[in-house]
Amino acid sequence: MICAGCGNAETGDAVYCSNCGASLAPQRPTQSQAAWPAADARAAIAPPPEEPRAAESQDPYQQDYERARAAGFPQPQQQQRASASPQGFIAALFDFGFNSFVTPKVVKVIYVLIMILTGLGAVGFAITAFRVSPAFGIIALFILCPLFFLVEVALWRIVLELFIVIFRIADDLRVIRVRGDLRSDSAEANGVSG
Repeated sequence: MICAGCGNAETGDAVYCSNCGASLAPQRPTQSQAAWPAADARAAIAPPPEEPRAAESQDPYQQDYERARAAGFPQPQQQQRASASPQGFIAALFDFGFNSFVTPKVVKVIYVLIMILTGLGAVGFAITAFRVSPAFGIIALFILCPLFFLVEVALWRIVLELFIVIFRIADDLRVIRVRGDLRSDSAEANGVSG
């Protein structure tokens, strides 16, 4: 996804831009834009002018974000980066406060190792099957070994994806908590000044 506000490239599951905080949700077309395809040929050449976006139609989280930014509160991404500061692998292993997670850093390596070990296990099974009987070896080589490899890798993939989903949920909850803190701080600031 590309942020419409700053042009920053984001991942497909991002909700807000990590650079400017703008909402990445697809915008609903305005009434004039929805009626535009039905317009005559002259209108098709020159699209209708865009209507200014009303404050009410803007995302409420974006409004809170803009207010907090104007009030000088730190941005959620800065707080998230500060709380989840990237550490090296060895430093993360000895982080007894569990402020930095090792699993997301090594999950790709673990998956590759699982594939290699599963492949070696399948080859070992095929060799053993050929020692028992050439017919059993051929069946194992073309049917049982590929089936074993695919099922084993799929099961490990599901387990690793569950771990990654848990870590992504933790990251999203951290961002929501920071945004909630910003919203409450902004409400307190507005209450004190008002």
